[in-house]
Amino acid sequence: MGTCIAFSSWLVIQSPVIKQYPARLSVTVITSFFGTLQLLVLALCIERNPSKWILTEAREVLSVLYAGLVASGLVFSLQMWCVQKGGAVITAVYQPVQTIIVAVLTFCSSETISSLEAWSAVCSS
Repeated sequence: MGTCIAFSSWLVIQSPVIKQYPARLSVTVITSFFGTLQLLVLALCIERNPSKWILTEAREVLSVLYAGLVASGLVFSLQMWCVQKGGAVITAVYQPVQTIIVAVLTFCSSETISSLEAWSAVCSS
C-alpha cells in the first residue's frame, strides 16, 4: 500500500516539475541521486558489516550497473516523457500493463534458460 501511495505521489509531483524544468535527463539524474542517498542511509542502517558491501564478481558489478543505468535511468526517463506528453493519470493507467509485461518476459526468459540448459546437457553428453 505504501508503495502505491509513494509512486502515485511521485507521478503527480512529476507533472509540475517537468513543466517548470523540461530537461528530463537532468531531472532523472537528480531523482536517482537523491534516491541513492536515501537507500544508502537505509542500507547502512540495515547492513552494518562492511565486508557484505564488497562486490567480488564481475556479474555482481554488471548487475549493479544494469539495475542503476537501465532499470532505473531508462525507466525514469520514459516515465517522465509519458508524464510530459500525457500527464500523470495516463502514466498511472499503464502501470498494470508493466506488471503483465514483466510476467511474460519472466516466463519467456525462464523458458529460454531451460531450453539452453537442456541443449547444453545434450551437447555435453
